[in-house]
Amino acid sequence: MKNYLPALLVGWLGLVPAAAQSGPAFRLPSPDSLRRWMARSHVPTVGLGLIEGGRVRQVQVLGELQPGRPASRGTLFPVASLTKPLVTLTVLQLVQHGRWHLDEPLAHYWTDPDLAADPRLPQLTTRLVLSHQTGLPNWRWQTPTHRLAFLHDPGTTYGYSGEGFEYLRQALEHKFKRTLPQLSDSLVLRPLRLADTRYSYAADPGLDSARLAGGHDARGNPRRTPRPAAPNAADGLVSTVGDYAAFGAWVLAGAGLSDSLFHLMATPQVATGPPGQGQGMSLGWQVLPIHNRPADDYVLLHSGRDEGLFTLIVLLPRSRRGVVIFTNGDRGADVAVLVLRALLNLPELTP
Repeated sequence: MKNYLPALLVGWLGLVPAAAQSGPAFRLPSPDSLRRWMARSHVPTVGLGLIEGGRVRQVQVLGELQPGRPASRGTLFPVASLTKPLVTLTVLQLVQHGRWHLDEPLAHYWTDPDLAADPRLPQLTTRLVLSHQTGLPNWRWQTPTHRLAFLHDPGTTYGYSGEGFEYLRQALEHKFKRTLPQLSDSLVLRPLRLADTRYSYAADPGLDSARLAGGHDARGNPRRTPRPAAPNAADGLVSTVGDYAAFGAWVLAGAGLSDSLFHLMATPQVATGPPGQGQGMSLGWQVLPIHNRPADDYVLLHSGRDEGLFTLIVLLPRSRRGVVIFTNGDRGADVAVLVLRALLNLPELTP
């Protein structure tokens, strides 16, 4: 995600009148406007899902999967890091039923060989993974040694980490003797009937690749989007915009969690923005304040970016509203900004 997007959302939400956040319906941009923005940013396919009153009210998919082959509501989008909210809610279902604990050391179930001799290993917990406070790098291959190592002491600072989510996956699978896709399927996907949402689409024999929205570069040329060869807790999920909007609506309806656990999920665990702005990372979500509303009004969001794609989910829990934006272009974030402007009827801000 372009680093100005959270800042823009903070600024915009401070401009929205209170009545607009709970009263008049959100409006998706017109198809003509959306096609114009897509052409300007060289994004071939865009999917939008609108949530109102805790229900999916509108799903719109525009563009082409290939020249002359239109996209449809059945289009499958790689969603990159929007894998993480699904994993988060899978884990919180286990917590809700007393089968997993947020503050139990993950070392009770899994030890990565690269960290076996590090005395800080017992400090790694699910809470720190979901709030990106593990002290681990985003990916070990991005480090000089290509080995997993702590960049900071766990629990001391915010640092976005896919490795943390993968560490959690290993611990879950070793404890329950089931794969992460099996756990998610039983706890989230099947109950919500999300038949088009799955992990590791590169190796999934049941995936209809003809429905897949492949990635494109900043000029609209096809490019190869990275595809994890095995299920990954941080990346690699594929979904339709309708499926993921249904997931967002379920979150807004409480996700089957107790009030206290939902509140914990939505409560910042660590600051992610400038002091005093109230931006933070909760359990699996970025939290942004709405400045002109009471202190308990807020936004949950998460984005995903890989080569050739950008995805975003924005949820307003108090008014039970939200939007899902899927794109298959490197400049998809530019389209997302324009969609949010139109949705919230807000003036353009310069990043």
